[in-house]
Amino acid sequence: MRCVEYLNVTKFDNLNLLNHHSSINEILQICVAVVDKIKAVIIEFDDSNKKGAIGVSEGKNITQAFEFATKNQMPVIAIVASSGINVTEGTLALIQMINMIAAAQAHSKMGLLFICVVTKQTLGGVSASFVQLADVIIAEENCIFGFSGKRIIESTTANELPSDFQTAEFAYKNGLVDIVASKSEIKSIITKLLNIHNKR
Repeated sequence: MRCVEYLNVTKFDNLNLLNHHSSINEILQICVAVVDKIKAVIIEFDDSNKKGAIGVSEGKNITQAFEFATKNQMPVIAIVASSGINVTEGTLALIQMINMIAAAQAHSKMGLLFICVVTKQTLGGVSASFVQLADVIIAEENCIFGFSGKRIIESTTANELPSDFQTAEFAYKNGLVDIVASKSEIKSIITKLLNIHNKR
């Protein structure tokens, strides 16, 4: 899994609870991992297929992953790279935003930790849904994070946007992410966050 680039993982257990397998091996990998002796549910996107876009299947899997984490009192760590919601699947795909948000909120109400790592580009209905509910949003340096693409916004508003618009650094300056870090730094940051929360 790509998450080993961002986490100090010592053990993986793939979750077999997921009932919606149509594209689970293409876009998402979800597992329970041991990160510095702490069990956590890992949600990892692969944007090399369909640009990591979430359809009905992926949305249901993410919702179930949060529900599993809530039931088992585990933190969630999401490694995200996505172009957004797969609108070719219509309204049912958009509804997944509501379901993912509800599951993430239920997880938060139990006092459980949710860390999101934004990598490469994360846009659209993914950036506007469960990602925004993370307790800590970490953006990998030089990644793109926002809603609509820069060119779409410029053509719609007829305004020229700053050259660094939607970069991780721009998002940090405007309060959209909490931390900007290199891939090598993210490992230690997540380990520290997990241990701080685990001692509460």
